[in-house]
Amino acid sequence: MVKKISCVIEAKEDGRQIHDIMRHQMELTEKQIRQAKYRENGICLNGEQKYTVATVKTGDWLEVRIAENSESKIPSFYDETIWSPADGILYEDEDLVAVNKPAGVVSHPSPGHYNDSMASLLTGYYEKKNEMLNLRCIGRLDKDTSGVLLFAKNQVAADRLAKQRLSGELSKEYQALAQGHFEESEGTIQMGITKIPGEIQARIDAEGKAAVTHYRVIGEHMIRPADAKPDTEPTVVSLVHLHLDTGRTHQIRLHLSWKGHPLLGDDWYGGHPAYCKRAALHAADITFIQPFSKERICLEAALPQDMAQIWNMRMLEEV
Repeated sequence: MVKKISCVIEAKEDGRQIHDIMRHQMELTEKQIRQAKYRENGICLNGEQKYTVATVKTGDWLEVRIAENSESKIPSFYDETIWSPADGILYEDEDLVAVNKPAGVVSHPSPGHYNDSMASLLTGYYEKKNEMLNLRCIGRLDKDTSGVLLFAKNQVAADRLAKQRLSGELSKEYQALAQGHFEESEGTIQMGITKIPGEIQARIDAEGKAAVTHYRVIGEHMIRPADAKPDTEPTVVSLVHLHLDTGRTHQIRLHLSWKGHPLLGDDWYGGHPAYCKRAALHAADITFIQPFSKERICLEAALPQDMAQIWNMRMLEEV
């Protein structure tokens, strides 16, 4: 597979070397530039192959061809009972694909989940279509977190999307079902987080890595499962919209728990396990810039069935 990248030289770039254009305007790495240099017609200026030291003029057309290694290191696995492309693919083009990841599926191969990750499911889906892709996961979600997950289909797209994550151009918004009544309907939580050595969990630590979470309460009411015993006390549940400035391990779960509002089902951090079989967290939407066309793309994933059912339980009384 060959990825073609092209651009028209602007007046401000007149007289610069091709290497400078490739490095700064095309945002290619030195490795990618070397790869193009030694490929037939890898670097062409107005249709003629050129060296990287050649200079450009205003209006010139520069085209670069980079070979993409399609041999994936991700194990192939496909099961439509776990994830179906019919309603699981939110967006796709030649450079990337965005999926709606179900809860209970890890994002990328990891210890204990080498063959059943979302990356493996997607690789298996493309193999069935006779498309061999080396997918790169852009911003993973925890196993129990559902929602929007982005994959790049080539290395250049992956590099550019990774830069967008650092700059904030690529951002995700989350929805969660949290316990209790919030005294403030919106606010910001700033509290450091430290991973617990040898454990999956993390903990709040004022001296830990900086972590910032913005929240806004969408609504709240009292719920009680339909099959609950008559003497079961109802629980106040709040539907909360969240935006992160940082991406620490279990950041939302820890921050809301620290504030006294653990996620339903999050028994690691104080959540009530009777209402949900997982931490009730969902990556609801994502915004990013298509790495080549520069189109702004906004995608949404509806609240999953388990969280929607909890939120729509019979309202006992307004809080």
